Amino acid sequence: MVVQEGYTCEFCGNRDIRKNSRRKYCSTKCRKHQWRSKPENREKESLKYKEYHQKNKSKANARCKKYYASHREEICAKHLIYYSQSENKAKVSAYCKREDVKEYKKMKRNRPEEVIKTRARKKANSNIKIPKGKLCEVCVKNNASEKHHEDYSKPLEVKFLCVPCHRKLHGKY
Repeated sequence: MVVQEGYTCEFCGNRDIRKNSRRKYCSTKCRKHQWRSKPENREKESLKYKEYHQKNKSKANARCKKYYASHREEICAKHLIYYSQSENKAKVSAYCKREDVKEYKKMKRNRPEEVIKTRARKKANSNIKIPKGKLCEVCVKNNASEKHHEDYSKPLEVKFLCVPCHRKLHGKY
């Protein structure tokens, strides 16, 4: 029995296409990826998504939130890598120096709840020192290096936590 050699997919290089077939791609997914890889098509696709998002904001936002909730750790890991790279630090610092960003930060800083948080943190930092060798109150494995307020109206009541536990508690990573 002689096996006929098939054609290769133009996108992924898969040798799955039959010789008598007129297809150039092994699957619909490869065909769409190839189409999207062209700059002019990428712009069309981007406009299409923006229009859809404008028309169906609540649906699109719900889908984005659902995706973020299920891929949170992966997304946060990518952000950490992005912000730690030296070429991106310049972009981030340029963004932070923009006037609209400065205005927003200033406005956020002057919100009543932010003022209460700042006062509580200052009071805790000046009155409470983290004892040497103190273990994290959550995992009881690592040394505590940060303080956490459960209630900002009680500034001297703090928990001593390690960095990973503090991030998890705030839902950052």
